[in-house]
Amino acid sequence: MNTLAADLDSMKLAVVLFAASALGLHDVNVSLRSHSSLGAASARSTGSPVQGTNSVNAICALGSMGRSETPEERGERKRLEERLKAEAEQARTALKAALSKPEKKSRMEALAKHGRLADAKLVKLVAGALDDREQEVIEAALEALRYNPHKDALAVLHKTWRRNKKMRKDAELGPKLIKSIGQHGSESSLEMLTDGIFLDEDDKELAQARVLSLGNIRTRESVEAMLDLMNSSQERYIRRHMSNIRLSMMMLTGTDKGDNVEAWMQWWNENKKDFEVAEKPPLLPRASQERWDRFWGIARNMPRESKREDRGK
Repeated sequence: MNTLAADLDSMKLAVVLFAASALGLHDVNVSLRSHSSLGAASARSTGSPVQGTNSVNAICALGSMGRSETPEERGERKRLEERLKAEAEQARTALKAALSKPEKKSRMEALAKHGRLADAKLVKLVAGALDDREQEVIEAALEALRYNPHKDALAVLHKTWRRNKKMRKDAELGPKLIKSIGQHGSESSLEMLTDGIFLDEDDKELAQARVLSLGNIRTRESVEAMLDLMNSSQERYIRRHMSNIRLSMMMLTGTDKGDNVEAWMQWWNENKKDFEVAEKPPLLPRASQERWDRFWGIARNMPRESKREDRGK
């Protein structure tokens, strides 16, 4: 009986995957609550970038099924496509209505409920909430864009950083904006994250968000950007932020050279020829992993460390 149920579930998932592929990566993307386990598995495999959104977008990346549709699958795909379009329209209508309400709580709840849907028109609605009069609503909009996998979400965040000087300079909103950008783990954010990274000496939280966001962009270029920071920034800046630089370098390289800039440079000179950033982030030593997870809000069950008296047994 369990085998039959699993086979049926696999068949349903195959249809969903085929339909998702047919719909395209960024057009019609809505929650697939019946397949939440797939979204959770995807989140676990990717580390911290844009995870936890059980949407069609999360499975579109799996591609087509590599074979022709059967008539039954074609019919199921068309029905699913219509349902997804209807749900996307309903979500946009609900969010638009909630954002027009005077109650702050209603606007915040609607952004949390609908704001992560990977739909271009919905992203535009969320972007409008960045101009809300209440800071908590703005924070809810940033959080929605942080986890929204649609390409326009990151574009909105980039545009906000470039043009909204007030938000950029805000002690609370500035770091949240950078973290939202960093969550996407996109190489397109590198220049924005490194430009003038240590100029505001009084804003340690903003610098931390920028440095740890660099550690969330899993490319060789991100490693090189971190090394450039260590090599070109003034020593007092490096000393102040080295613990975060070290953490990001550990996450990108899977190695640890401590707080010693020269040791990191030597390691790079010895390894840069063949170095590639692993697709999946490494599991760091407990204290470092907990710091990383705490910053990104990742829930993880770390293995219990053995008691001192038990070691060596």
